[in-house]
Amino acid sequence: MKVFYDQSEDGLSPVWMLLPINTLEWQLERFYVPLKAPFERFTTEDFNSNQLYITVLIEDLVRNWNERESIGISLPSIQNRFNAQKSKNDIDEEYTISDIQHLVVRMGDIEEVLQMNIQRKFKWELTSNERTCISTR
Repeated sequence: MKVFYDQSEDGLSPVWMLLPINTLEWQLERFYVPLKAPFERFTTEDFNSNQLYITVLIEDLVRNWNERESIGISLPSIQNRFNAQKSKNDIDEEYTISDIQHLVVRMGDIEEVLQMNIQRKFKWELTSNERTCISTR
């Protein structure tokens, strides 16, 4: 995992996280990423134009309530977007989802999802090793 930093007057700010996914199992519902700093730095020169990247959107991100130092990524959501782009010829038809070599995630999206506090809007109950969410609305 590497992070692209932007230089600002306050110093370096993390902008993009680059996740290598060479062995990702696309049939899974979610892919969890541990977020342990410090992150390895990469620059624009590190991008390889011969590799396939896909951007993870904020709606693809899932907070892991059991492990607060990780973030989940919804794989079906990414697959659906990949297939939609492919059907519009935005992605060459020879590529498959398994050809994606890196996910690119905006650091601001990760921070926003990790800071979400929706627990006050829901009642949580512990049932047989799981937390069950019941809406209070």
